[in-house]
Amino acid sequence: MADNSLSHLFEETVQVSTEDLTYRLEPGEVDNQEPQGKVLLGKLICKGKLGRMAIANTLKKAWAAFKGWSWKEDDEGILHFSFATKEDAWNVLQRRPWIICGALLVIMPWLSWLTPSEVKFDRSPFWVRLSGIPPFYWNKTNLEELAAKASPNYKLPRYIDFENGSFGMGSVRFRATLDIEKPVFSGFFMKREPIKDL
Repeated sequence: MADNSLSHLFEETVQVSTEDLTYRLEPGEVDNQEPQGKVLLGKLICKGKLGRMAIANTLKKAWAAFKGWSWKEDDEGILHFSFATKEDAWNVLQRRPWIICGALLVIMPWLSWLTPSEVKFDRSPFWVRLSGIPPFYWNKTNLEELAAKASPNYKLPRYIDFENGSFGMGSVRFRATLDIEKPVFSGFFMKREPIKDL
């Protein structure tokens, strides 16, 4: 026969829900103009696995101007780069992309409200070159439309003088943040009348 006193205890116990164990922490203020901190996170995009010495030797040469930096790899394959100053970390971010032994090193700032495993390594800034377009079509509207095909996040150079046709040797280079999981926009068919299409 069941003990009534025990069943009475279970009825009176407090049930804990996930809402009771969930807390909202307020983030600190973030100044978007300054680097977040001295630590950046990175991930190598390659088919195999690069050895520690290959990574270290390449980065020592590439980052020789930055003193007092170090790195380690965590269990999930995320690289943690620690720099002596925020300015050094910011300079590394601004000089992306970084290539190590033929592999792309995607480096991202470590935002203080994310764990390393939450940081996405699916985008990286690249230099993109537009070429092969006849001078007649070099105007701001066309260049912005083509740049937007490569990426919604782009920055055309300041030196282009559209009014006087100053655009170099028929090509322009601009910065764009590309989604590395998608194919790159590499060309298009251009309708021209009454002459031959390109």
